[in-house]
This record gives sequence, C-alpha cells and structure tokens, in this order.
Amino acid sequence: TSPEGVTGASPIDVWLEHTQKLTSDVLESLSAIEDKEVDLPSKLDLSQTSQTDDVDADSGPNQADVIPFSNLNDNPDPALVQFRDSLAWEVNPNTPDPGQKVDLQKYVPIDMLQIPKCCLTRNDCVIALRHANRLCDLLDDQDHCIKNNKMMIASLLEHLFTHVVPVPKPRNVCLKDSDLHRAKRRQRRALQKEAEKDKIESERELKREAKNNKKKPDGFIFEDEEKDPVYTDPNIDFFGSEKLEPDFQSGLAFEAELNAENCLWDQPITYELQVELMICLRRLSEHFAAAAFSVQQSRSWDAVCILVPGVICAIGDSIMRRRAIDVPSEVCSHL
Repeated sequence: TSPEGVTGASPIDVWLEHTQKLTSDVLESLSAIEDKEVDLPSKLDLSQTSQTDDVDADSGPNQADVIPFSNLNDNPDPALVQFRDSLAWEVNPNTPDPGQKVDLQKYVPIDMLQIPKCCLTRNDCVIALRHANRLCDLLDDQDHCIKNNKMMIASLLEHLFTHVVPVPKPRNVCLKDSDLHRAKRRQRRALQKEAEKDKIESERELKREAKNNKKKPDGFIFEDEEKDPVYTDPNIDFFGSEKLEPDFQSGLAFEAELNAENCLWDQPITYELQVELMICLRRLSEHFAAAAFSVQQSRSWDAVCILVPGVICAIGDSIMRRRAIDVPSEVCSHL
C-alpha cells in the first residue's frame, strides 16, 4: 500500500519521498529547540576622542556644545556616564502613580456632654448607650482631624460604664444544703490552715518558754516578764480600753434593703429593644477593645480593661435573661 494522496509514482519513490519529508520535519523540530549562542554587541568605548570636524553647523549641534569623550574620562559626571557600560535594550517610563485623589471628610462636631451625668431609669441608660455608640463612631472615623482618638474612646467608655450606667443588681440564688456546703469549701480550708498555723506557733512558744526556764534559776524572774495584766488581757487594747468588735449589721441591713428593691434592668422588654441593646453593647465592646490595644499598658489600665468588659457582660446577661413580652427568642426563653 502507498501513502494516501500519492498517485502516478513507483512505490519505492513514494516511500523515499515520504521518509525524506518525515526526516526534514524531525530535523526542523530539533533545530527549533537547540541551544544557540548569540554574541552581544561590543561595549561602547568612550575612551577615544570624538570626531567633531565632520559635524555641520547648519544640520547638527555646534562644536562648542559637543563634549569630547576624553573630558568625560578625566572628570566623569555620574549623571552622564552611569549607564555607559550597560546595554539598555528597552527602558520603561517610570511614571509615579500617587493614586486616586481622596478629599478629607468634613468635620462633624462631637459633643461629649450628650452623655448624661447619671442614669436613673432604663430609658436614660438606653439613650446614653446610643449616644456613646455614635460618639465612638465619630471619633474613630475622624482620626485625620482628632488627635488621640483612641484614648478619648477609652476614657468615654470607662466613664460610661463606671459612673453613668448602673450595674445590674445581684440576684438571690436559693441553694440547697449540699450546694451551700460545697460553696463554703474554700472558707473551711482557710480556717483549717489558720488553725494549723496557730497550733504550730503555740508549740514554738511552748518550746521557747521551756528553753528559757532551763537557763534561769528557780524563783528568778526577768524584767521583761513583768508585764502589766492590762496589756495581756485579750479583751483590752493597748490603751487600756475594752476592744470593740466591728458591727457589720448596719451595712448588711442597708445592702439587703438595696437588693430588695427592683433593678431597673428587670423591667419588661420587647424583642426590638433587646436586639438593639445587644448590638449596641457589641459595638461598644469592639470600640473599647480597639482602644485598649492602642493605649500604653499599666496596672491601673489593666484594671480598667477587666472592669469595663465585666460591666458590659453583666448588662448583656441581664438583658438576655428577660423574656421578651412580644416575640421571645429561643435564647431568652432558654435563659
């Protein structure tokens, strides 16, 4: 059989022609990928003097304007000869791109006096939280014209949650006898350690007295042992008057009276207000976290970083534990 498309020739000639064509194709493919060395143009030699005699005054530059190469070698100018030993095949224009022009925002006044001095109702607390959120947004967005904006945000939130917005009151939790016994475990361990410490101290005192009795003769009393019985009496202080035990009953009664009153965060709440307050508290916590990382740390500031998030968590917990009166969510219903 002969290759397709070849007619009117002997089979040997056809196969020879076909073989030659295949060989030429393979040779052409191999030649396309072979390594070839290309000699670069020779370097431009600037050590010779320039020939300015052939320069026409009408068609070219003046002879006085042409700088001979010998002068360049004597006192080379870096601006003229910095690229003479390198080949510049292609030079891309270096056009600086300053970026899109952005106009500074118009300054919006910030009035810190919008925060009330003290909140006595839940409505006042909600208004104070809204104003604080708006002021923090304005301070954060206008850093181009307000200095120390992070410090101002931190101070604003610290004042808001420590002096303006009241903290939710503690709830009375009814515990069983087993739970109460478990809760006082730390107190019992502290009393046990104190008793062991007193026992060790009394044993040391007895050993010390026994050692002193062996050294002194019978019937001899040191001067430092003659003490006034008024001072040794545990019920009498150093000045000779009876010791008065601190009376905490008045403080406990006042604390119980305050806890018995209704907390302003325990008022009925709607689903809309519940969601709004939680979002507002989250945004305030984000502002405070960003400000906390921008302020130099100290011991007092560490206390503020613990106190402010704790108050935010307490308020959020009190809000979410109230069942909404219109559309209660699964979270508040579970809590």
